[in-house]
Amino acid sequence: MARVTQKTVAKKLGLSPSVVSRALSGKAEAIGCTEETVARIIQTAHAMGYIPSAAARQLRGDGGLVIGVVIADVGDPFFSQVMTEVIRQSHARGCALAVAGFDRRIIDQRDLSILLEQDLAGLLMIGSAPVDWMEPLTRRGLTLVRIGPVHNSAPVHQIGPDEANGFGKLIRHVKALGHRRIGFVGADLDVHRDRLSTARSIAVRAGLSCPDRHIALGSGLVLQAGLEGGQQLIEQAGNRFPSAIICSSDTVAMGVLSALAADGRRVPDEVSVTGFDDLLLSRLTTPPLTTLHQPVEEMTRRALDVIIAGKSKPTALRMPLELIQRGSTGRSL
Repeated sequence: MARVTQKTVAKKLGLSPSVVSRALSGKAEAIGCTEETVARIIQTAHAMGYIPSAAARQLRGDGGLVIGVVIADVGDPFFSQVMTEVIRQSHARGCALAVAGFDRRIIDQRDLSILLEQDLAGLLMIGSAPVDWMEPLTRRGLTLVRIGPVHNSAPVHQIGPDEANGFGKLIRHVKALGHRRIGFVGADLDVHRDRLSTARSIAVRAGLSCPDRHIALGSGLVLQAGLEGGQQLIEQAGNRFPSAIICSSDTVAMGVLSALAADGRRVPDEVSVTGFDDLLLSRLTTPPLTTLHQPVEEMTRRALDVIIAGKSKPTALRMPLELIQRGSTGRSL
């Protein structure tokens, strides 16, 4: 079906396109249009499914800001949760979104081309994918913000979790429960390896044991990584099985819970399991998941503040994580 334009509406009514344009932009009184004519134009346009051109509205100065959004992994439930908050807050501020997604953390060049065609106020990236593809956007002086891991050298604004602070709380929690042998399961992704390194170093400094045989990385797809990594850990740990398993995300932890249940291991009676993110689903696992809560609402608010303010010099903000204690952790036997 052909797009309905102002010219289409004008032809339907037998009026000039300029009269229809002024009526639909609220400026018909300046050329002496009657209220009846304006009402008839608006009613006909609505009935025909007319939608104003965003580009034309921006040229007139009455269009809202358009923010580009790129999601590192559309299959990761955490990114879906962040995107829900981005949509809610953007719409509350009167902003529209132009959304693109990655395939295994590599952006589709067609999506990038579409983003480059937009008159964007800024671009928000959700996740830990590389930022080298942003170079054409950087040349345009666009404000670029990433919600995800914070690295000192990234050439974009960064807002993300203070992972060292969070894992410190988590390690203290499992140590207080009497756990001394710690395992780690993650996905085969840089961000998960970084979390492994952070958690392991904190655990060792706290006097806990975390040998190589207690570490497993599953697939690069987080929905599979937990199950694969959990099965791998069961196979390689032998009789000296860890009493607590720290997972790099809630999604990974859900797979680990499934692998442990299939192997007949009871959580938390025989082994405790923790996550990272505090997905809504983490309250529904069996048992409910102890995890680190990421302040998604606040991170999103601050990211949109940066874009709307048009800040150019990159900044980095690490936000504290809250330890959420649920039924998946218990005292070590």
